[in-house]
Amino acid sequence: MPNSKGQDDSTAIIIVGLIVVGVIVLYLYFQNSGTLNLPGFLQSNQITYSDDVVQVIEKFISDQTLYEGQKTTIEFIVVNNGPKDVKGVEVKLDPPTGLTSTIKCGDKGSCTFDLPKGEPVDVLITLTAAEGVTQITTADVHYSVSYSYDGEREFKMPIINSKNPPSGQEFSASSNTYGPIHLEFTPPTARPISGRAPAIYAYSDIPFDMSFSVQHVGGAFGAGDVEPIIMSGSQLKIDRLDGFDLVRCDKIETGTMSLVDFSTTTSDRLKSLTGFEVPFEFECTFQPNKKDEFYHGAIGFKFNYPYKMAFSDTFTILPKDDKAAEDPTSSSSSGGSTVGGSTGGSTGGSTGGSSPIVIGAPPATDVVVSGLSVSADKSAYASGDKMTVSGSISPPSSGIQVTIKMTDAIGNIVGIGQKATDSSGSFSMVLSPLSYANKGTWKILATAPNGLKNEAAITVS
Repeated sequence: MPNSKGQDDSTAIIIVGLIVVGVIVLYLYFQNSGTLNLPGFLQSNQITYSDDVVQVIEKFISDQTLYEGQKTTIEFIVVNNGPKDVKGVEVKLDPPTGLTSTIKCGDKGSCTFDLPKGEPVDVLITLTAAEGVTQITTADVHYSVSYSYDGEREFKMPIINSKNPPSGQEFSASSNTYGPIHLEFTPPTARPISGRAPAIYAYSDIPFDMSFSVQHVGGAFGAGDVEPIIMSGSQLKIDRLDGFDLVRCDKIETGTMSLVDFSTTTSDRLKSLTGFEVPFEFECTFQPNKKDEFYHGAIGFKFNYPYKMAFSDTFTILPKDDKAAEDPTSSSSSGGSTVGGSTGGSTGGSTGGSSPIVIGAPPATDVVVSGLSVSADKSAYASGDKMTVSGSISPPSSGIQVTIKMTDAIGNIVGIGQKATDSSGSFSMVLSPLSYANKGTWKILATAPNGLKNEAAITVS
């Protein structure tokens, strides 16, 4: 007779194994499900979402525990990963208590600047702890990156005055404009047409409703804590009504509706919304005004919005004769810190963003790099392919931060980040290029902390 206990044990082992495999598969799926061909270096511990435009990457704090009179720095890169230039980017530092401060934004001369597509700007905040400290104190440093952006979306709707309209002219909607705010919609219900499948269209004498929602889809990739986004004035407007009149719009809120003020401004076709915090929903009623046998009408929206990313870091200031800083259990140590998903409120804490690009320890300063190599896993890629970049330094040393910069065929930066070497002096990272970057010969430039450089070329088609 077979050993039933042995069979039970084997069955249990198989079940446990299947559960473990399932957990691993789900983990890998959710780790990568948010990645949508964003620029930069998409490490396994990064969370990315679609359509982030201005990003803060490579954030590095030299020391978060200071003696009185000691200096420290906060460094990061502001980069435009959108498809067009962004005007009026502002990097602002609120004067901290207990620290003197200065801020420098690359060679811009001012920390309010225009940011061309693909361009990075190095930001350096220098802090000096106040003198005369008699006890351990903490100081919070608040700073922000803000800009304005815009988008648009258009809907085309057939208007018919017959039970047998021409085929091939159907409801359609343009894609959302690249940016952290999207306009989503629910189209009218499809109606049956004699002899054909149901379709979305409007009768020339019957009003119809459409539901819309303004959604925030960015903010997880180097975006800090995004402050509330208020659309007011003419920031959301119906700027095209071709074949339709607007009857009214209502804001949808907790199951009820309240009238939205689309007040006429310069013409019948320009109507604006006032004063709502994103996200919000609204419903509009449109009346077709064409009596033709068939007319392909259009409804177009344009919108612009302010976008502000706020960051906060906490510093501990010690008297010069205080020995607490020598305590190995201290919550913060000198020599630099990369800022990840930690939260403020404790010594050395920081807030503002989940998963900045900086990976690993700060670069060692006592190692002279005399050799540097870099290469990609293939020489040619199709647009949107992921690629692996690897290389090594000599002499071999761990913890050396190698900066990688990728430029497209006309020199636009389409990715920038850092990777620390392992004990053999090697580094490797998986990256995903921008899908809309210029095809042709791209360059991958590696730079060691002492300025030594090397580059590789790839072809993207």
